[in-house]
Amino acid sequence: MIYLHTGQYSQARQTIKTARKLDTTNEITLLYMHELTKKGKKKTKEEKKKEEAVEYSLGNETIIQPKHSRFRQVTAQLAVANIFIGAAIGAAIIWFLVAPAVNQSRSERMNDQMREYADEIKSLEAQVSAQTRTLDNYRASGEDAQANAELAQKTAEGYEKLLSVEGQFLSNDYDDAALADALLGISRDTLKQTGQVKYDEIAAAVYPGACEVKLAEGTQALNSGDYAGAIDPLSKVVLMNEGYNDGQALLNLAQAYKGSGDNENATVYFQKVIEKYAGSEYAAEAQSGLAEITNENN
Repeated sequence: MIYLHTGQYSQARQTIKTARKLDTTNEITLLYMHELTKKGKKKTKEEKKKEEAVEYSLGNETIIQPKHSRFRQVTAQLAVANIFIGAAIGAAIIWFLVAPAVNQSRSERMNDQMREYADEIKSLEAQVSAQTRTLDNYRASGEDAQANAELAQKTAEGYEKLLSVEGQFLSNDYDDAALADALLGISRDTLKQTGQVKYDEIAAAVYPGACEVKLAEGTQALNSGDYAGAIDPLSKVVLMNEGYNDGQALLNLAQAYKGSGDNENATVYFQKVIEKYAGSEYAAEAQSGLAEITNENN
């Protein structure tokens, strides 16, 4: 009874169990057992508070905190879940909002780099083009300079030969054929106006006699079958006077080429005779020569 009134339920229960072993039918023992059972079911508010609280000392102070309840555990779990949900939402925001901006920025940087590369390539192409033009100009200038130098050299040589021919002509020690050969060795076009005038004066004096001599020389070689020997003097006659003796020099030269097997040149001179002296006996012979060449080709 003392243990019950003082709240020492464990000692009271032990004592009652011992008494019950001694006498299981004792009414007082059964009464105390019933009272102890009721006391065990009823707990005071203070005991509940003590059970629901945790008490500990910190220095000179006593701190009481409630025990973790199921609600607090669920609340803590929800807080953790909210953290993960927030992280997921944040990641989604970054993916859908920030990532496109980053990609756009990267794309813009790449476009800027491509434009820079394109500008650099255009600049290099312009430099190469400029260098190429400069090189072409230098090459052209060099070619022009070389051509001018060659022309000047030929002009100088032409004047030297012309002076030599003039000296021979004035000496009366050379025949017309020899003077004509020397004069034909000079390119009239390389001479200046005064040189061309002097050239024409000497040519007018010596070419007629030289044509007569060389036509006879070439015709004789042609008739003897010396076609190669006939080509040189007849070619000189044509150079001095293409229409000499009404086309005879052209016809004889064509026949000399044909006899030597050079049908290409033979055709050229046969056609000249036909075109310039149509209706003449030389034109008829030239027409016959062309027909023979045609038959040979067929």
